[in-house]
Amino acid sequence: VVVIDVDNTLYPDSEAGIEAQIVAGIHAFCAKNYNLTPAACDELHHKHGSTVQGIKKELGMTPEDEVLFYEEVYSDINYSSLLRLGSASADGTGYKHGSSVRSLLSKTSSPVYIASNSPLKHVTRVLSALGLADFPLCGVMTPDTNNYLTKGDPQFWAP
Repeated sequence: VVVIDVDNTLYPDSEAGIEAQIVAGIHAFCAKNYNLTPAACDELHHKHGSTVQGIKKELGMTPEDEVLFYEEVYSDINYSSLLRLGSASADGTGYKHGSSVRSLLSKTSSPVYIASNSPLKHVTRVLSALGLADFPLCGVMTPDTNNYLTKGDPQFWAP
């Protein structure tokens, strides 16, 4: 089985800047809703594997606030940096960046899954921007498809 993360794995953030946008959104949400500094947010992330899990465990985030977290943090992500138009790739998408990932993943005979701490809507947008929306994945695991668990929680990986 091959399990691949999305952010900073399917694309380099040094080129895309997506992760920086996510972190900025997390910091803004935490400041607005919990009066936390960026350093405090980052500490929750390091301690609990994700900021949202840290807020849930230490500050009592409600399920409603968790939905709001994902909506607010990911609402203004600009995906245009993932579009690297070049010569058409072998799959005809026209996206240069995703073609090498597609080629690599196509060579495996193992089932391919995506696992992310980002919500499904974001993962879908990234895959689409990279020209991978039609790649035959065996599954996509995200907090909003997995009882709002994140990858740092062993239950996230339970069958």
